[in-house]
Amino acid sequence: MRADIEGNYHQVIGEVAPELAQRLRGGRRESKWIGGSIRGYFRTPYGPGWALVGDAGYQKDPRTAQGITDAFTHAELLAEAIDAGLSGRRDITEALADYEQIRNIAAKPMYQLTCQLGSLSAPTPEMEQFYGSLAADPVRARQFLGVFAGSVAVSELFPVPASVLPGDLSRR
Repeated sequence: MRADIEGNYHQVIGEVAPELAQRLRGGRRESKWIGGSIRGYFRTPYGPGWALVGDAGYQKDPRTAQGITDAFTHAELLAEAIDAGLSGRRDITEALADYEQIRNIAAKPMYQLTCQLGSLSAPTPEMEQFYGSLAADPVRARQFLGVFAGSVAVSELFPVPASVLPGDLSRR
C-alpha cells in the first residue's frame, strides 16, 4: 500500500464505488497523504460546576467522522440532564450520572467499530468478503455509508465484539 498510496486508494474506490472514483479522478489532492490511528478512551463527563460533550468527553479515531455528530448528540443529552437538575425535577448529580450512562450506551457501537477500523490490522476474511460484496450490492453499499452518516445503526451491518472496549469503559 505504501509504495503507491494514491494508486491503491483510487483502485479500491474504483472497485467499491465506480461513480465516486470517476468524480475523484476529476479532483485535485491538495496535500500529502497522511495516516495513523488515535487511541480511544472515555472520560467521566461531569463534575462540580463542569461538564463535557463530544471529543472532550470521549475520544475515538477520527476515521469514522462522528465527532461533530457526537458533540451535538451529547450536548442535547447534557442539556436535558442539566434542565432536569436545575429545575428540581431530579437531583443534578443523578441526572448527570444518567447522562454519562446514556452517552456511553449510545456511543459504544460506533466506538467499537472505530476501534476495529483504527487498529490498522488486516481485515478478517469475513470482513474482506463483506467489503467485496458492497460493489455488487448497491443497497448494502448505501447501508454501509449510512452507518457513517448516522442513518443506519452499526449493529445492522457490523458484528462488533465487546472485547474491543476496556472493561470499565473509562479513563478517569
